Amino acid sequence: MPPAGRKIVPASKRSRVYEVFEEMIRTRGPTHRKDLLAEVMARGIMGGEKNPMQSIAIYLSDAKERFESVGDGVWALRARSGARIEAPAKAGASE
Repeated sequence: MPPAGRKIVPASKRSRVYEVFEEMIRTRGPTHRKDLLAEVMARGIMGGEKNPMQSIAIYLSDAKERFESVGDGVWALRARSGARIEAPAKAGASE
């Protein structure tokens, strides 16, 4: 229960979208925006927008300190140093 006089405010739509994007990119590595959109729609976070793909593009472009475009609609996480964060190597994968 929150302290007296304080409300519990649910996470904003934008923050929930960013959480999903970060989770997906950390797991998969750089991810195409159509896959990011499909996931937030599957989770019921988005879906009623007039142009959902444009909304995704705006979310990503507004968060350039968190996400980095690597071209052709693919986005990666930006490390604090500015370097791209790749997905962890899969066990047993050969180089």
